[in-house]
Amino acid sequence: GMYAISFASERLAIGVYPMRDNAADPAKRLMMDGYSLFRRQGDQAVVWDGKLLTVHGKVGAERGRSVILQLQSMGMQVDSGSNSLEANFRKLVMGRIDAVAWRSFEGGRELMVDREFADKVERLPVLLSEKPFYLVFSRQFTAKHEKLVHDIWDAVERVRESPEYRVIELSFR
Repeated sequence: GMYAISFASERLAIGVYPMRDNAADPAKRLMMDGYSLFRRQGDQAVVWDGKLLTVHGKVGAERGRSVILQLQSMGMQVDSGSNSLEANFRKLVMGRIDAVAWRSFEGGRELMVDREFADKVERLPVLLSEKPFYLVFSRQFTAKHEKLVHDIWDAVERVRESPEYRVIELSFR
């Protein structure tokens, strides 16, 4: 399976999502997450208010991610040449790009654990987008183990909705 993948219709060619009524079933999601914009500490030239994005240079993003299309539709230049968050944060700190668009949870965690970036990079408070992320299985695996795949998606929903999980989830936010 592919872990934590947002839904995109073109990905149906390579994987199977939990579906309902010809759409990915949000009840079977692993989690909700979103994309945040990260900028150099205090850089007031990078602004996002939820509607209008102001960035004068390039925005770093991971190749193949859905946020790239969103940024391009907003008129942004995207640099997807580095596929690691650390490499993108380094480019940001060095001034090679002006912002980074990355999954909010992962980017926030990086700022908490990596002292190299903690006092140089900040996350803007308004998400660029928020969407469900899914456990996606290959077509081959699903064809051989369809019941198991559906049982796993059902278990994901049960665990995610449990009070115990919600307590643990809050500790990571």
